[in-house]
Amino acid sequence: MSKNGASDKTTQTQTRRFTVRRVLIVIGVLVIIVIICFVGYFVYSASHSLPANQKAFALATRHDQTQFTETSSYYLISPVRQTTTGIIIYPGAFTDPKAYVGQYSELAEMGTAVFVIKSPFNFALFEVNRADRIMSENTAITRWYTAGHSLGGVAACDFAKSHQAKLSGLILLASYCNGSAKNLTIPVLSISGTQDGLATPQKIEASKKDLPANTTFYVIGGANHTFFGSFARMQPGDNPATIDEQDARTQIINTTYLFMMPQ
Repeated sequence: MSKNGASDKTTQTQTRRFTVRRVLIVIGVLVIIVIICFVGYFVYSASHSLPANQKAFALATRHDQTQFTETSSYYLISPVRQTTTGIIIYPGAFTDPKAYVGQYSELAEMGTAVFVIKSPFNFALFEVNRADRIMSENTAITRWYTAGHSLGGVAACDFAKSHQAKLSGLILLASYCNGSAKNLTIPVLSISGTQDGLATPQKIEASKKDLPANTTFYVIGGANHTFFGSFARMQPGDNPATIDEQDARTQIINTTYLFMMPQ
């Protein structure tokens, strides 16, 4: 081979290596940009989470018939007397979990331990298996239910699908499952509102095909998406309610409580 031929081959090899290097650098930069955008989205959304009604939260934590506990991973409102029933609530995406303490503390007054999960960036899908750890830390409770509002319901359902042997039931609060949950053998309750602008009546209806045939559906006339937590303002994209908030809350609490009562 001539010196010129060898030189050309070397040049081509170096050019290919340089091109591959450039492609890898471009791909690496794009990956970094995507990661930064992804993290930035969650940081921004978490910092702008829908705020809780602080008055409702304060009242819930100072009730003389219940005890309030806060850990790094959940809030707990429990009855003063020992209970064997617990409900683990997954909050909606980018909402202050305190809103669910204020909303569901009445269940504790009725005798149920209420756990509200805290999640990184206030995004429940990052803590789907948190319920398993809560159960293992609270062995006195023998009847467990998972519940979730909005995207939190997706997390609660995902947990139920892989841990149903540990559960007595699943409660979907203005929510539905991601994919089929027809193989669930535990009782399932779906509570929704006719004025919901996010988990709309049409979406709830469409979700029925993914749930067990014996699922209980309870629809609150006039209730919207926001009424499933105790928030300081209406959720973006929601519709105005045509029912009193306290009336809707009473129906949500009573329906949930009756569902959890031993049959």
